[in-house]
Amino acid sequence: APQGSFGVTSWTLLAGDENPANDTARGTVNVTALAWEPIAVPSTLPDRIVHVTVYDPGTDQVFQIGGNPEGQSNSYDGLNRAYDPTTNTWTTKASMPTPLGWCGYGLVDDKIYVISGHNNAGAFVGTNQEYDIATNTWTTKAARPGTPVAASLSVTYDGLIYVMGGLASAAVNRVDIYDPSTNTWAVGTALPSPAFMGSAAIIGNTIYIAQAYDGSACWTHLYEGEIDTSDPTQITWTQGPSLASPVFNGATVAIGSDVYWMGGYINATTATNRVWKYDGTSISDFTPVYPINNTRCTFAAARVTTDAEEIYGMAGDMNGDWAGPNRTYTKLTLSGVGVEETPEPVRGTIEAVRPSVVRDRAHVSYTVSRAGRVELGVYDVTGKLVRTLVSGTVAPGAQTATWDRTDDGGRLVANGTYFYRLTVEGRTVAAKSVVLN
Repeated sequence: APQGSFGVTSWTLLAGDENPANDTARGTVNVTALAWEPIAVPSTLPDRIVHVTVYDPGTDQVFQIGGNPEGQSNSYDGLNRAYDPTTNTWTTKASMPTPLGWCGYGLVDDKIYVISGHNNAGAFVGTNQEYDIATNTWTTKAARPGTPVAASLSVTYDGLIYVMGGLASAAVNRVDIYDPSTNTWAVGTALPSPAFMGSAAIIGNTIYIAQAYDGSACWTHLYEGEIDTSDPTQITWTQGPSLASPVFNGATVAIGSDVYWMGGYINATTATNRVWKYDGTSISDFTPVYPINNTRCTFAAARVTTDAEEIYGMAGDMNGDWAGPNRTYTKLTLSGVGVEETPEPVRGTIEAVRPSVVRDRAHVSYTVSRAGRVELGVYDVTGKLVRTLVSGTVAPGAQTATWDRTDDGGRLVANGTYFYRLTVEGRTVAAKSVVLN
């Protein structure tokens, strides 16, 4: 593709547009080749392995917590530090009280939960440690129930943290669901197979697992787990495409409607720098590849704002040999320039609508950059409002709304194309899907 600076003119032709006079906009777009770019390296203990990496959209920081310095056994450190993408600087935060590695984790309401793992005594623990970003303090919460395990996979959905699988004396397939609002645990539908030392991502209400190990071999297929929005303990696991390169112990992130996974051990033996992408239909090799061969599960996080979509890689086990040190801190910018109806940035985005062909219900995943008034509605092709899904103040971060194919009167809508219009502080973005009986 050509690179350089280009002038762009855009316009919309949408039935029912309330203000067609503002539908043309012009701007300049700089097109450059995708490349992993170095970012600042922390000044203290830069070499982290089997830590957790989590992005908090509320404070716009990437946190790196726990793990090992330089891969030494029995040397887990509670170090907690935050990276600010806007200033390219690091800040040391309050340390995790119980140092651990190989942890599950989740983010809810600007609080990070580091759950279960492996401690410096060589034991597996179910410890649940909450970090409050606003107060820079830690609190012990209800431990993960059952036999303690480490190296679990984890995702967060609708204020709940799903901690999946793990390793004790053998791999397990259990799914435990933590609700921070009540400090309680529930049991979810088990994984289709035991899994540990993997990673997962979530889009809307669907979990994606493409990296996992069952104790003898890597998973050979990607799996999707659709969470029942009316009963979040129920997960329908579906086998997806086969993996030409079965892999585990790498990192997985989701951006928009795409899932990316990188690094790890191909066929549980060979450390790699390859990156793969799943677009909901097929798996493909993605370029550019990661800067180094890299392993150990959760060394990456995605950052999505109104200005950019980025993947951050934070240290990890270079070459997968525990040799360290690894001072590789980097980011990949997937997009960052858009043209809108007015110069002001849109403060809300629709990340995905799943499925694209709606037979039962649609799940609309959207993100709000900061708390504010949100309107999310469903419109027909004439521009008529069919159903209001959200109307009110919404907290910042990722959200999901569900449409059951009914209008505001509770009647099923006819087959056809429908638009989802998200309005945040007067700025509007849209997506669409097809309803088919």
